[in-house]
Amino acid sequence: MRKLLVLLCLAGFCFGVPSAANIEKAKKECEGGNAASCAMVSEAYYYGEGIKQDDVKAFEYAKKGCEGGDAISCGDVGAAYHKGEGVKHDFLKAFEYYQKGCGGGDMEACYKIGNLYKYGFGVEQNHTKAFEYYKKGCDGGGAMGCATIGTLYESGIGGVEEDINKTLEFYGKACDLKYLLACEAYERVKSGK
Repeated sequence: MRKLLVLLCLAGFCFGVPSAANIEKAKKECEGGNAASCAMVSEAYYYGEGIKQDDVKAFEYAKKGCEGGDAISCGDVGAAYHKGEGVKHDFLKAFEYYQKGCGGGDMEACYKIGNLYKYGFGVEQNHTKAFEYYKKGCDGGGAMGCATIGTLYESGIGGVEEDINKTLEFYGKACDLKYLLACEAYERVKSGK
């Protein structure tokens, strides 16, 4: 589970670990329909920041955030079903919530749908659809989608032909999005090592 600093700032937690008082305030705001506050509480429970770590509560608050329209929370619910954290493992439910997250603008959820298609988890394996979701994630600013496409072009797997120029293009995009492993891959490929 992950949230953007902006989301935390919107919920009133711009610096450091949220205090117990701020978490309680966010819980009340969540109950009042503030999806960003639900997401913040979910994050706090997931990582045990300012509160005892609890996957079940992290899932419950992420689900409330998703129901309130927070796309990243929808992706987090998908991840919980995918990993079986706080809820029974279920690839079909993971796919459903990743779809909601991706459709709402969570580019990591798009990348994760790509992985479901790549490996055939909960859906029929389909490399073309996997590529489409990686590309959607990349086009929306998701570094993992860009890096994965770079890897596909570098290795020539998943129905993609090897292409050094496209490899560099997509590793470069991921690097520009601050994904350091992609920066290293870009330099490795560019140097011919």
